[in-house]
Amino acid sequence: MTWTLETLAAHLASLRIDVHSIGRDLDERYCLVERPNGWHVYYSERGQRSGLRVFGDEDAACRALLRDVLADHGVQARLRTGGNRGSGV
Repeated sequence: MTWTLETLAAHLASLRIDVHSIGRDLDERYCLVERPNGWHVYYSERGQRSGLRVFGDEDAACRALLRDVLADHGVQARLRTGGNRGSGV
């Protein structure tokens, strides 16, 4: 499967995960933003970008954001305790 911004957003919504921002920089979120030099994936906190990685294609950037979000301890706890009812995870 090739990931796009739309398929990634739909997948995360189906899991009821809202710790990300696709298309713009928001504080306290995992962000995926297209810039002139590529797709930027990072965590934004108090105006600082940590863990910045730049990808040449949308699919790779989407996969990186998905990995980051699913690796988040808070997200993992919600998924384990049923915060993802019916998600198939």
